[in-house]
Amino acid sequence: MKIGFVVSIIFMGFIATGCGGGRAVVLGHTPLLSKFDKPEVPGEFKGGVALSKVRAVVVEEASLKTEVKDFHNMYNDQQVLGGRLDVGFSSFLSGYYRNYEDTVEVLGLKAQLVGAPKDKRDHGFKMTAAVEAGYFHGITDRENEREAFVHIESFDFSVNSGYRINRHLLWYANLFYNHYNFYGELLSNQQVLFSERKNNRYFGPLVGLNIDFDAGFHLTLEWGRVRLLSPGERSAFTYPFGLSAGFSW
Repeated sequence: MKIGFVVSIIFMGFIATGCGGGRAVVLGHTPLLSKFDKPEVPGEFKGGVALSKVRAVVVEEASLKTEVKDFHNMYNDQQVLGGRLDVGFSSFLSGYYRNYEDTVEVLGLKAQLVGAPKDKRDHGFKMTAAVEAGYFHGITDRENEREAFVHIESFDFSVNSGYRINRHLLWYANLFYNHYNFYGELLSNQQVLFSERKNNRYFGPLVGLNIDFDAGFHLTLEWGRVRLLSPGERSAFTYPFGLSAGFSW
């Protein structure tokens, strides 16, 4: 009886401690490194939508549970979902929107420099240039009275070249530079316990294979090697990889 009573008290204390502490709230962000951006604009009044699943890097700055722990840019990979919408304004200019879950939303413009737009399906060398800007402002993680608040401004420039083998197959390579103005706070009971401001930069090549089907569906496989730079931190590399499936009209 006494042994059972003591075990019960210890067990209840363990449960209470686990429930009271909860999990750690993490301050970080997920840069949009996978693009699935082919070297063709859709064409005049053409467009497309796509969903993707990618292995993305999560840049973690700090965490808060019972105390603040500063990670100094810890990089962790995780699977995230994304989406993209393209709309053609003319035979050489298009606009697009893309994002991942719980991160920056981006609007961009793309111009056809060499080759015909996608709706022509002409084989040969293609090249485009794109510029985009993104913004995010809000809570990214919450547990009880603890919150992670993030403000991000993003700017990106890329040049994309490739070769359309036939109506169905297109190889491409994308070289991009991305600048992230990041500001984040860890809060407890609406009190700021930790804050961080950084200007992170990401650049590198992405390569991909796009498969177009006659019914308008398309699949894109993309991978790359991206360098991550942050003031006061050692540079690191990440290897984004993902698959996108969509429909064009």
